[in-house]
Amino acid sequence: MCDSQETLAAAQSRGSCFWSAGQPADLALVPELQQCLQGKKVYVVGTSVSRNWYFQILQLMSANDTSPWMRSPGKASYRAAQKAACGGGVESSRDACKELGVAFRWQNQNIHDDDLAEALRSGGYDIVIANMGLGNIVHHPRDWAGRLMQHGKKLAALVATLPSSTRFYWRTTTHICPHGRCENKQGEGFRGCGVPAQANDMIDMGNIVLSHLLLQRDPRVKLLNVMPLTNCSHYEDHVHHPHLTIDHVLLFLSKECPQLTERIVEVCPHLCETLTQGMSQHAVV
Repeated sequence: MCDSQETLAAAQSRGSCFWSAGQPADLALVPELQQCLQGKKVYVVGTSVSRNWYFQILQLMSANDTSPWMRSPGKASYRAAQKAACGGGVESSRDACKELGVAFRWQNQNIHDDDLAEALRSGGYDIVIANMGLGNIVHHPRDWAGRLMQHGKKLAALVATLPSSTRFYWRTTTHICPHGRCENKQGEGFRGCGVPAQANDMIDMGNIVLSHLLLQRDPRVKLLNVMPLTNCSHYEDHVHHPHLTIDHVLLFLSKECPQLTERIVEVCPHLCETLTQGMSQHAVV
């Protein structure tokens, strides 16, 4: 099935299969993707990387490439637009973004607060897409393993409180990349960012532990392992990679509506191997 001659890296370098250099490349699949989410309430939970997901889903739902959210020149402008729309990354405005049945909640590390649990229970969401906590744990290398297990158990307990009809997608945490002021020097960590040199090793292990804890405890959990679709050369800084978000969102849509997988691969052949072979529930690394 996967006979494309274009590599994933090459395809991501030229631009996504939907938006290439700011121009629609192939919109034939958009109505089908919109149909997949039609009538469903989606809750995206996390920090600025998750906020990119929120705006990418909105962009697909509206088939609009004119918004400032994803494609403005330079990271400062698109992130400023996102913050302005969502009230910034602060707890007091955590539920400010809601449109077209999609909502974003800013949630950093305190996954077990009562407000989050209540929002998940009473929001009437069909789908929750979440990633939170691991990015903070790696800043504590001395006791990160204990923090990780504690975080995982609390996260599993939180998911257990969801209504039975809610599907929970856990997105793996992506690597920190040696970019600009965060260039990684041997023995110096990610210089200028205050991140330990072993941060990505901790992220890899954390992804395995959290994913297995969730998958083993609740059959409603689905894993979104975006790591095979993520390459440091396409980051805009040491953390953010909006250019890659469309591929990550298509992974989610292929799991939410499996009947679309072949159509997604037709339009975006560079995703074939990841969507059809390498993304089993337990394939975390």
